[in-house]
Amino acid sequence: RALGELQRGAEMAMNEMLAGRSGQRPGRDGARRDEVRDPFGRLPPPGEGGDPGGFVEVPTRSAVQRSREIRDELRRRAGERSRARVDLDYIDRLLDMY
Repeated sequence: RALGELQRGAEMAMNEMLAGRSGQRPGRDGARRDEVRDPFGRLPPPGEGGDPGGFVEVPTRSAVQRSREIRDELRRRAGERSRARVDLDYIDRLLDMY
């Protein structure tokens, strides 16, 4: 069954490639391109098929500096052992993101 699905997926890819040459972009059963799934039911990776989801915005220098300032302040506050345990746990969770 898995081999059959792989073969069908290969046939679909070939049909889409050929359709792309003629200006058409059909999906499976008339579905939009971003709804086309591979033989295992997965969606295509972001950025493929005209999907703008693959775009990554590069942060500005000021955004990077602000992020560093926040991280440094969290580290300073994490070092204050007089804080409540719940506060320290929260700060530790925030630091895990940085």
